[in-house]
Amino acid sequence: DTPTAMEALFDLVSSANKYINSPARSEHEPRVMLLKSIALYVTRILQVFGLLEDSDGIGYGGDSGGGEAEKYLDAFVLFRDQVRAAARSKGLTELLELCDAVRDGVMVDLGVRVEDRNLADGQGSLWKLDDPQVLRKELEEKRQKQREAAQKKRKNKLQKLEKDLAKWEGVAAVEPEKMFFNDERYGQFDEAGLPTALKNGDPLPKKQQKNAVKEMDKAKAARKQLQEKPGGPEAFLEDLRKEIAALQVE
Repeated sequence: DTPTAMEALFDLVSSANKYINSPARSEHEPRVMLLKSIALYVTRILQVFGLLEDSDGIGYGGDSGGGEAEKYLDAFVLFRDQVRAAARSKGLTELLELCDAVRDGVMVDLGVRVEDRNLADGQGSLWKLDDPQVLRKELEEKRQKQREAAQKKRKNKLQKLEKDLAKWEGVAAVEPEKMFFNDERYGQFDEAGLPTALKNGDPLPKKQQKNAVKEMDKAKAARKQLQEKPGGPEAFLEDLRKEIAALQVE
């Protein structure tokens, strides 16, 4: 189970970095043997994945210079791109989220900026070294924008659902054949429920008669739509109410 193993490894490295940078830890010497054990374990797992050559050392194998480190970062970023491409082609959302977690978690803690590009165009991700504090600040700003966008999207969806609910509850509340009975402008009606006279007894002008027919036809069409909703009108309205309630809780 490679995805689970990678996720556990990333969590371990992230926890180790948090321990090293912890304000409370600054008052005491770090537990060297603990950190060494973690480093040896991470090195061994990377060797299993083929990202490091087998050796008894830790990490990239000592003092081989920045060029050596770049090779391993290139290999890791390429590996991640391959995982992303495979996940996209198979619709594996959880694996894509894991790739994002690597970019925004462990790599940030290690001071490596990973910039994703369009895999469909054959463009691999780019990486460069940067200050972890700068990367964390940028990441928080990005997440804040995402939270604001999600909140705006939720608000817009809530407003639309509330508008839809009010519309369909109105449609359900009054039968089209009775929609004009409580209208104070009218005094007489025909068998179809259409007004034929004003409240004072005067015949309804032809223009108003035509408008009334159009209104009733529109109401009948809406009523028919409501009746045809999956599960029936009551189930449809109840689903809308539940969806609204769920969004209001978020």
